[in-house]
Amino acid sequence: MYAQSKLVGEWLAANCPRQYVLRVESLFGGPQRKSTIDRIVTSLREGREMKLFRDRTVSPSFVDDVAWATARLLAGKAEPGVYHCVNSGGTTWLGIGEAIAARLGVDRRLLVAASVNDVSWKAARPQYAALSSAKLAAAGVSMPAWEEALARYLGRLPA
Repeated sequence: MYAQSKLVGEWLAANCPRQYVLRVESLFGGPQRKSTIDRIVTSLREGREMKLFRDRTVSPSFVDDVAWATARLLAGKAEPGVYHCVNSGGTTWLGIGEAIAARLGVDRRLLVAASVNDVSWKAARPQYAALSSAKLAAAGVSMPAWEEALARYLGRLPA
C-alpha cells in the first residue's frame, strides 16, 4: 500500500505544468532525530549493541542536502520530472554504523552484523535499495557524498 500511494502521488504530480518529484531514501536530519541513523548514534553512545544489515545497500539522504537540492532544482531550468535525490554513493547499514562509530570514537564491536534474510518483513524489501542522483547532477545539482553529509550531521549533534 505504501509503494502504491507513492506511485499515485507521482502520477498526480505529473499532471502539473512544472512538476518535480524527488525520490529520497533513508532520510536523516531534521529536528525530530528519529531516523535509523539517530537510533544507531543513541545505541553506540549508550554502549548498547545494535544489529545492522550487512547485506542491504542504501543511499542515505541528509535532509539539509535534500532541501538545498530542491531549492537549486526549482531555481534552475531543469526539465520537470522524477529525480532521485540522495547523497552520492551507497553503503550497507553496517557500513553506516561503522562510520558513525569511527566518528564518535566508540567501539565498533557494539555493531552486530545481521542479514535481511534473518528478518520476517510485512512487505518485501529489496536488498539493493541504493539510488543514483546522476539525473539530478546532469541538471546541475550534485549531491555531496553520504560520508561527508553524515560527518556534518554528527558534528551538529549534542554531545
